[in-house]
Amino acid sequence: MRNWATAYRVEVFAKALAAQGGDYPAEAGEVLSAEFAATRRARQRLLPGARELMAELSLNYNLALLTNGAPDLQREKIAASGLESFFKAIAVSGEHGIGKPKPEIFHRLLGELGVSAEEAVMVGNSLERDIAGARNAGIRSIWIRVPGSEEQAEVTPDYTITDLSEVLTIVDEIKGN
Repeated sequence: MRNWATAYRVEVFAKALAAQGGDYPAEAGEVLSAEFAATRRARQRLLPGARELMAELSLNYNLALLTNGAPDLQREKIAASGLESFFKAIAVSGEHGIGKPKPEIFHRLLGELGVSAEEAVMVGNSLERDIAGARNAGIRSIWIRVPGSEEQAEVTPDYTITDLSEVLTIVDEIKGN
């Protein structure tokens, strides 16, 4: 997947430059692709309160991370986040050949955690992948509506939040505390 993604990105940048006209060096697509990847990695940020929430949740719950994408990039982002130690299980779609919203990847993680779908809650920012995937797997869902990056999808989350501080209250409510 990594090789495909890199080649695809180079091709897209090269075609975009060609469409602009002008005289660009043959390696310009590669240069732009590399700059894009470096900038994307450097600008990766956690949502406010993420570290504190993970620390609190990990005291009482087994946590898993499910992410779509190329394994090298996703693993690099996970390590850079400083949150990796909070997760009992991590699944990167590119390592399994299946990703969100397919229920099989969710079921794989549930098995690793030793919990049923009814006991689990998916927290995610993508309606099409996270929330639809949770629905497909029979898991309750909390959608983090990030202002400016909302998407439209024909799926309704069980809960919608705008701040991570709301997650703990919802999870405790679901558990019955």
